[in-house]
Amino acid sequence: MKKVFEYLKSNILISTIICGILCAMINTALEAMHLKFLYVIYMISSIMFIIAVVAGIYQLLLKLKRFKIILIVIVTIILSAILPIVYIILAINYQPTHIVEINGEKMIAQVYNTFMVKVEYYDYINALIINKTPRMIKDYGEGSYDPVEDNHEEYLNGIYYYDKKGNRVSDFCGTPYMDLSYIKNYDSNEASTEEAIKFLETMLEKYKNNISKIDLYREDGFLIYFSENSEEIADKNELKRVEYVINKYIEEIKLMESVRNISKYNISVNDYGMISIYPATTQSSTIMNLIAMDITEDFINEPREIKGKVYYKELEAIHFRTDDNKYFIIRTDDRIKFIDSITNEKYNFKDIHDGNYISTTIDRIIYINE
Repeated sequence: MKKVFEYLKSNILISTIICGILCAMINTALEAMHLKFLYVIYMISSIMFIIAVVAGIYQLLLKLKRFKIILIVIVTIILSAILPIVYIILAINYQPTHIVEINGEKMIAQVYNTFMVKVEYYDYINALIINKTPRMIKDYGEGSYDPVEDNHEEYLNGIYYYDKKGNRVSDFCGTPYMDLSYIKNYDSNEASTEEAIKFLETMLEKYKNNISKIDLYREDGFLIYFSENSEEIADKNELKRVEYVINKYIEEIKLMESVRNISKYNISVNDYGMISIYPATTQSSTIMNLIAMDITEDFINEPREIKGKVYYKELEAIHFRTDDNKYFIIRTDDRIKFIDSITNEKYNFKDIHDGNYISTTIDRIIYINE
């Protein structure tokens, strides 16, 4: 054993190659178990490997009997040119590492901040080893900072989640991932009217029952969120409203095309279960009044509690926006009572105006508050 040690000591380059092979075998074994070393371990190993190779080369050169000095000078010049480049590459690719806690779990956060910033979160196993694939990735876009240390959550673009086997999921708890591949190809900054309509129709056909909510985007477009989690999916009344709203928007797109004939639309399909659609060029009308769903009959047949504010008054109908940003229409009907919330007396429908607050009950009563 002593002779083997002496041989390796006197042949540094061979020793380095053997160590490199052993490290590769260990890394392969870890990968088979879906594990890997922390990035800092790979960096330290790389630095030690480079130092050992350089030392091994000089050791060989010192053993030469001819041209020793000349070769040492040549190698030194070459290394003087190469090593600074290697140093810059290692410095640029340095990944700050932090131990953090996410949802009560201890995790390792590795920061990638060369031109584009992202943070990969791995299950903590020990100080040297982590899972092969991350459980969560946070994307911060362009930059070269450490968002974990500097706490720059305001720059966060999106979060991507994975289960322990590396499969894409929708949240940290492992809800199955919402695959929007059927409509991903419609993603465009200047989609035509036909493409925008086809996008919305395909979205309704493939994903209507996965919609969790819909929001106005500015005053001429929508944000629509999806989920595979049954607890997050909108109820039947909301899904009915969403379908109504989308169909109304399709009518608006067709109307604008007939008037302008130059309409283009921005369509964005995000990996984390959200889409957006809005005109790429300024339109001459707003969709706010077009997206309100008439729920008069639904409310009569299945009355429920709703709170909101009137934003538009017709002769025989009120348009109101709910506290959770939904738009509805209720028309006058003998089966519905309009009551003054202060006096508890009947409220004259014609006196309702924009800005009135309303609240409904399960008894088909609508209270009006100034």
